[in-house]
Amino acid sequence: MHDEVKEGLKSVENGEYFFWLGLGNPKSCVGDWQRSLRRLGEIAGVHIHAHRWRHTFATDLLSKGVPVSEVAAILGNSPAIVEKHYSQRIQSRQDRLNEAVKATWD
Repeated sequence: MHDEVKEGLKSVENGEYFFWLGLGNPKSCVGDWQRSLRRLGEIAGVHIHAHRWRHTFATDLLSKGVPVSEVAAILGNSPAIVEKHYSQRIQSRQDRLNEAVKATWD
């Protein structure tokens, strides 16, 4: 975790963990957070799913030119998985691919 994030989270730290009291099992903690996010989305009138933040993060990194191999390392995935699931959504990449194909026609 980035040092600035750690420092920011210290203000909300509750014992050993940031978002969990350490009581119960980790699986129930995940379920509790998912329910809380879903309820927050209902209140806000939007569909919220935690995995979408991961997707947004990955596509933001790629669109800013971070290499696929580095995004894969950050996400804990292989470059092939990042390439398959995230990079096709980057418009600038798609534009470059389209130009490369068009260049073969000339």
